[in-house]
Amino acid sequence: MLLICSNALVLVSEARAARVPPRLVLAVAYTESRCQSDAVSTLGARGIMQVMPFWTKNRVMARRCRGTNLFDARIGACFGARILRHYFSRSHSWRVALQRYNGSSGPRYFNEVRRSLQRVYISQGWPQ
Repeated sequence: MLLICSNALVLVSEARAARVPPRLVLAVAYTESRCQSDAVSTLGARGIMQVMPFWTKNRVMARRCRGTNLFDARIGACFGARILRHYFSRSHSWRVALQRYNGSSGPRYFNEVRRSLQRVYISQGWPQ
């Protein structure tokens, strides 16, 4: 089964801008919110990438993302992709970056994203 995400082009664009593999951002968005930009978690994470609101206080990131409304798919994707890049820059490992993004230390979240990643297909002509 392929993943369907109505905001795929926005996610791919923001992933490329943050230098994060687009398929990884699509997989995280699907794992986190099933690509729903209006999603809210029980812990308060918001939007398509389920970003915690405290990240919007980061002025540099807010400026780069051109806003702080995490329910806006583009802004949420921008924050999510840049947070993944931030954690990857510190660890040089996408596995560790995913664990930090999720706030976990075990393999469960990584395995969930990996299952989603195996189902993400970007057709020819899409930016890879």
